[in-house]
Amino acid sequence: PKISAILARSYPRANVALKGEAVQSSTLFPSGANRAIDGKRHTFYTEGSCSHTAVHETGDCCPERLDGAEIRIGNSLDNNGNDNPRCATITHIPRGNTFTFTCQSGSMEGRYVNVVIPGDNKILTLCEVEVYADPTGDAATLTL
Repeated sequence: PKISAILARSYPRANVALKGEAVQSSTLFPSGANRAIDGKRHTFYTEGSCSHTAVHETGDCCPERLDGAEIRIGNSLDNNGNDNPRCATITHIPRGNTFTFTCQSGSMEGRYVNVVIPGDNKILTLCEVEVYADPTGDAATLTL
């Protein structure tokens, strides 16, 4: 399905991420990428519903690790999708909170949604990523 990203508040809409497949650059066992799209909004890593790349830390600490992460949306898998256009940059999400993002350039379309932290040796822990699509496929909301 086509995924567009623009803030739209016409609920209820389907969380299309639940039907997707998640991947990540590395995995701290057993915290695979699919945990980030399992439909569980637990915000603590120890509850077993968060993804985690292969550097050990807990998701219930250190929310500043997401600071500067980029949300990218597009149709390309070049560079694992990290070269797709940037929708938004995460400035800060306080521990235990969720945030809904609006693309800086307005509506964007794409098959892939990436959350990437620029730089080397970065730790990414996501407890839930939700992508809500308009039933017509014309708009969506991305919630982390």
